Amino acid sequence: MSTQPEVWLRGPLPGVIAELQPVAHSLLQSRDELERALAGLDAHDAEASPGAAASISYHARHLAGSIDRLLTYARGEQLTEQQRAALAAEHKAAGLDGAALLHVVHTAIDNAMDVVRMTDAGALNESRDVGGARLPSTVRGLLFHIAEHTLMHGGQIRTTALALQAAKPRPWLVAETTWPEIRDNPRRIAVLPWGATEAHNYHLPYGTDIHETAAIAAEAGRIAWEAGARVAILPAVPFGVQAGQLDIPFCINMNPATQAALLDDIARTLEAQGVDRLVILNGHGGNDFRAIVRELQPRVGVFLCVVNWYASVDPKLFFDEPGDHGGELETSVMLHVAPGLVRPLEEAGDGAARPWKIAGMREGWAWAPRQWTQVSADTGIGDPAAATREKGRACFDAVAARIGGFLVDLSTADIADLYE
Repeated sequence: MSTQPEVWLRGPLPGVIAELQPVAHSLLQSRDELERALAGLDAHDAEASPGAAASISYHARHLAGSIDRLLTYARGEQLTEQQRAALAAEHKAAGLDGAALLHVVHTAIDNAMDVVRMTDAGALNESRDVGGARLPSTVRGLLFHIAEHTLMHGGQIRTTALALQAAKPRPWLVAETTWPEIRDNPRRIAVLPWGATEAHNYHLPYGTDIHETAAIAAEAGRIAWEAGARVAILPAVPFGVQAGQLDIPFCINMNPATQAALLDDIARTLEAQGVDRLVILNGHGGNDFRAIVRELQPRVGVFLCVVNWYASVDPKLFFDEPGDHGGELETSVMLHVAPGLVRPLEEAGDGAARPWKIAGMREGWAWAPRQWTQVSADTGIGDPAAATREKGRACFDAVAARIGGFLVDLSTADIADLYE
């Protein structure tokens, strides 16, 4: 897993002239993204056409074939009969899985990168003929078209892969599972995602904590399930403690006493059904379940524990200024899990927060709940300006992997013997 920013933000690539840096950046970005999109794909799914869309296999082979053909034109040559036959066969099923397709794609992109590195500035405007009609182009035009065409079909592959994934039932998610599946495959460990409904600056939706926490729970559940842990991810609780935001419309407050009552009901229900361990996966800083768990644990047989996903990894590994609420961290994660719900960053406030006047509060060793509208003009705390989808994906993957591993450990642990 890479924690690096997108390729174009990593600086100039050695051995590539300045004029072709965008081409090289685009090709290497496509290479990285295709590696993730094609990982674990079987041959059946590679040939699937959800909604009558072209298959992943077609897009991958067409992407690679197009690079080969465009490089031929860039050399000043015309296509061979073998290349024309390969073009005609791209729509036919090939029976290749994700690993085989990735090899085809990587080989083509690597060949293109070799040409990019060998091309000097004096050759960029040399004329080239394209196709049987010998349409006019240049070396520059062909290399840039390779980059944009590869990016376009790479996007189609990622979109189709997501559609295939979404169409498959996920047995670790209770909301997507049927009674016979649960009956025939008992689960002993449950995960309860818990978010909040609250304003998140001007650019993020009220459901940010819900979307993030539910997505992390689902991915951690997948990781645990594929490692052999039979986990049950429950639907997310959408309301949290918002006592400092009651003057903001639709910031819905659920008091800790109400949370305790709800958790009591859920824990007792699960205990009666054979579940003996429950993880509260928290995604809202205003929720503090420790006192609730201390009070409830002696009354129930289910082992209770709490995971704050935002504290499971060091955010400084991914973000310069993570922020406390609606900042770089949350915006980046939302750009990964629900990009269609994120408004343009130009619309976001700067997340500036007024500090406490009292030194103890300001230094963090004294505490009181913040009155949100007195602290922040835009409801955010932390500047989201540096947020990117790539940072969000890296953070999300690290969090999900760590929590997934925790679920595996917990599923096999002897609850009566937890201490070394």
